[in-house]
Amino acid sequence: MSTSDQQPRVGVRELWPHEALDFTPWLAQHLDLLGKELGLQLELVAQEHQVGPYYLDILAKETTTGSLVTIENQLEWTDFHHLAQLLIYSTGCGARVAIWVATAFLYELAEVLHRLNEWTLEGVSFYGVKIEAIEAAEGSEPVARFRKVVYPGGWDKDETLPPGRLEPPEVRKHRKFFEPLIDAVHRTGLFRPPTQRFDHTGRYFRSPDNDELRYAVTLSGINDAWVTLHIETGDTELTRHVFDTLHEDQSRIEAAIDIGPESNWAWHRGDPWGFASVNARRDGSIEDPPEHHSEIRSWMLELLPKFKSLFEPRVAEILANVVGQDQKPEAT
Repeated sequence: MSTSDQQPRVGVRELWPHEALDFTPWLAQHLDLLGKELGLQLELVAQEHQVGPYYLDILAKETTTGSLVTIENQLEWTDFHHLAQLLIYSTGCGARVAIWVATAFLYELAEVLHRLNEWTLEGVSFYGVKIEAIEAAEGSEPVARFRKVVYPGGWDKDETLPPGRLEPPEVRKHRKFFEPLIDAVHRTGLFRPPTQRFDHTGRYFRSPDNDELRYAVTLSGINDAWVTLHIETGDTELTRHVFDTLHEDQSRIEAAIDIGPESNWAWHRGDPWGFASVNARRDGSIEDPPEHHSEIRSWMLELLPKFKSLFEPRVAEILANVVGQDQKPEAT
């Protein structure tokens, strides 16, 4: 066993509490570390790159070949949802290299990457890479380490969770929490089917009337339940303009929706990630008892239509005014 294998590991969320807001920007700035582990020369092309209705975490380029590289991140065990995303992104981008970064690889999913490497054309490569946080020295801050699990011509099964391993407990808890909520939202007919965008702690419902808007429900952190308006126009300046225009009317907007006596508003302009959000927050944990979960779901289900009813016409008016002026808002 190497010295590095003996170094104590800590939870990756001690380094990156949030996958999209912390880990993805960090990785975008440290592609050299990932490339060194894989023997690739990686250069950033874009973060949160849109592929149809979906968003790829990182689009990169392998500079020695010029090939596009898709990188899908997951600060948890692998699941089939992220496997499907990786394939969709790689197909949509015309990438010849696909990299899946996760904290642990289920045997069956690692085997898929391995088989894809065997079956696909020469020059098309799939990688499964573990991300770890280790203590480089006693009492020091943890540092990041990549370990390749699946790669062209190889599969390190010792770095893979055993066959038949069930979904992670945290993922299962959140799935069971959201299933009744998703059924109830579906019955309203107000939203498109949900997706997981960042991780298992939230679900995103697209508006059938406005592609720039999504409505998210999240149960994350130690004690945070959220209902969110997620604004993403595909143009950073325009997204900021929509958010800033709404924010100018913050007091009237907050007065128009009763989010509950133990809840509070949070407005996030989103710089530098290209999206913005307006959020209602209350206490809530995945470890709460079932009766409390029922109360949280009722709160989420009550607020989602209110958010849609209030924000959709306002955002549509803002966008129409921009189109009417036939110019983009100035960067601020």
